[in-house]
Amino acid sequence: MNLSNCPLKYRQFQKRPETFRNFVIAHKLLHLKIPNHRKLFKRMLSAHIPQWRKIKDSQTLNRKVG
Repeated sequence: MNLSNCPLKYRQFQKRPETFRNFVIAHKLLHLKIPNHRKLFKRMLSAHIPQWRKIKDSQTLNRKVG
């Protein structure tokens, strides 16, 4: 895939680990049904990606450090 014409954010997203990309996709898809980040949203996300907190935290830490 040629990323030279893609927006910068997409190129940065593609460089992230697959586990993080899957988390982001699941997160965005869940927002089609649940518009907020309350308990139901977190329960549903946990049902699909049990380690989502760990994945999110590791990528947030990497972004701040790197």
